[in-house]
Amino acid sequence: MKRKRGEGELNGKKGMAGRLLAAGLLIATCLGGVTPVPAAAQPGMDCPEYFFNATDANDFFFGRTDRHFTQGLRLSLVERRFNKKRPDYDSHIKDNCTSERLPVRISRGVAGFFTGLAHKIGEATLEKGLGFEFETASFIVGHNIYTPEDLSKTGLISRDRPYAGWFYIGFGFFDENKRQVLEWDDVSVLDSVEIDLGVIGPASGGERVQRTWHELIDDEDPKGWHNQLHNEFALLISYDRKYRLPLWKEDGILPAGDWIPGGGVALGNVFTYVALGGIMRVGYNLPADYGPPRIRPGTQGSDFFETGAGRDRKRLMAYLYMGLEGRAIAQNIFLDGNTFRTSHAVNKRYLVGDWQFGGALAYDCIRLAYTQVFRSQEFKGQFEPDVFGSVTLSVRF
Repeated sequence: MKRKRGEGELNGKKGMAGRLLAAGLLIATCLGGVTPVPAAAQPGMDCPEYFFNATDANDFFFGRTDRHFTQGLRLSLVERRFNKKRPDYDSHIKDNCTSERLPVRISRGVAGFFTGLAHKIGEATLEKGLGFEFETASFIVGHNIYTPEDLSKTGLISRDRPYAGWFYIGFGFFDENKRQVLEWDDVSVLDSVEIDLGVIGPASGGERVQRTWHELIDDEDPKGWHNQLHNEFALLISYDRKYRLPLWKEDGILPAGDWIPGGGVALGNVFTYVALGGIMRVGYNLPADYGPPRIRPGTQGSDFFETGAGRDRKRLMAYLYMGLEGRAIAQNIFLDGNTFRTSHAVNKRYLVGDWQFGGALAYDCIRLAYTQVFRSQEFKGQFEPDVFGSVTLSVRF
């Protein structure tokens, strides 16, 4: 039975109110729960830090095109440990890192359950099997939606990309270190590995999400979802490395500048590609992060940042940035179609590039970032680049 519009709007408002309430509670926990490193803490052994990141990428921002990569949502919980290899690590955490505030203990307890699972998976696989050591791990939930340009047609649009949804759960692992690079000494280097497991097809819920959202905002009903890709298990394993190279330092009110080149590879039936690119930033307190998080594929920042509480940390970070990334693509299931079944597919382009610009602002335990992306044509028969924006809210608690 078709739901009445009034009921859909009411449920949508309730859902939006719930999300705003949850975000408000987390920010309140952030503002009331960040404390300096306890005096009893041992030298060189700080308390773990927890982060929540919410990234929403949508072609509604700026471009308002409603086509191709039309929406993506990525949520992550991050636990950043320090000196976790020390034999007294657990006792140190118990004696020195327990907050007296109940909301903070609950938030960290919930986050620690999921990030602790990520740490155990990484230690059993990456550390023992490949020697990749890390102190920061994340638990990720994501959902992407892809559509052709014309949503009014019920028949298959053979020259445009397929309808598809992708739901995934992921685990991320980060290793940050210092090394010499060319003439730069003590360069910050960030290695990251991410493993995403999920499903593509009707089971991902892409059709339901888009139709519910379009009904909520009284937009056009997409009529071609019965042509979407079939259900398929989705695997994506990615590795990225980036270097944070200072170009000039802050001087009074004059901002600093840096360059963050990097590259990566992705393997799986979702994407298989090699990427190379980087960003340039101008602003204040640039060492606080490596750029904002992004939904793949695209230039990746960091799911954590360093402002506010802690040794020698500035409370404010602000910057503008611009960047490029090029990818050589061997597999893109959202263009190539299903791996093991016949489905709608288009002829993809093997070289795709992103041009992006944006900015980030952080104060103490909150970071807000925006990125505008212009993506070159991804398949033959596409005559215009895709344009979409990405907003990220990050909270340390």
